This record gives sequence, C-alpha cells and structure tokens, in this order.
Amino acid sequence: MIRRWLQGEKLVLKEGNKLFSLNKKQFYHKHRLDGIIRISKEDQQYYPKGIKYLTHFNLQYCHHMKGRIYALPVILKSGHLTSKEEVLPILSFKGCLIAKCLSVRNNVNYNCLTKNDFKFSSRNISTVPELKRAILRRYTISMPELSAEDIISLGVSITTLKILGIWERWR
Repeated sequence: MIRRWLQGEKLVLKEGNKLFSLNKKQFYHKHRLDGIIRISKEDQQYYPKGIKYLTHFNLQYCHHMKGRIYALPVILKSGHLTSKEEVLPILSFKGCLIAKCLSVRNNVNYNCLTKNDFKFSSRNISTVPELKRAILRRYTISMPELSAEDIISLGVSITTLKILGIWERWR
C-alpha cells in the first residue's frame, strides 16, 4: 500500500483571509467528527443540488469506516507529498457537507467497477474513463513522484456516504 501522508496531526484551514493550522484530533472532537474526506473544487461543483447520497473515490485505500461521521471540506489549494516532504492542502469548511459512511471498498481495480459504483458519484464521474481522469487530476499534483501509470495501477477505494447536512448547521 502506498503512503499518502506524513503529518497525520494537523489541518490547514482558511477562514476569510486567514490561515489556521489546527490539531486534527481536537478539531474533530470539538465538531463531533470522526474525520474528513477532502473534496476537490472541480468535483464539488458537480454535486447535484439537494444531494442525499454521495460516492467518493480515493486512490487505492482509505481509512474511512462504516457508521462514522465525516466532514467534506473543499481543497482550496492542493498539497503534495514526496519522499522528503509533505505540504498540507489548504481546506475550507464553508458550506461543506457532513456525511455518515455507509460502506467502504478498498483496493478496487478499475476493471471491477460496475455502473452501480457510479450511482451516487458527482456528475463529472460516471464512467471508468472519467474516474481515471479525475484520479489523475487529483493525484498527479499531490503525489508528483508517481507517474500516471503508477497512479492508475493502484486502483481506487470507494466510500458511499449519506449526507446529513452542511457545516454551518452541524456546528
């Protein structure tokens, strides 16, 4: 399994014009969250209005767990991970979704995906070729030491979520 982060303890948030580096565990506890699922601006804009369920695709493996509550903040500025350093992404929680994890599948090869896997995905990801483009768009930036072929060969993880509300009402 490929490593996707080094500094597991911090979040970098933007509120207004200010950046904040916060302790992840304290932030989760304060806001009754089990974790976050970072969403690209490109994908978020394709969520249907009044969304009730969402399928989120990650690279290879995720640590999401059924029954847990996640915030889905938007990535304002991508971070990156190399063998020598990690630069955390800058996130915004403004208007972000809050969701409960219904299911998780890890290490799924693209050849094993079915039409049903895309049932609740954003409108820009409804086929395997569209998913591959989205995964490459996300991870060629955040993991620059991997080639496009390496990224695609890792497969995906699939998290299905039930939307509970939005950030401003959850807090």
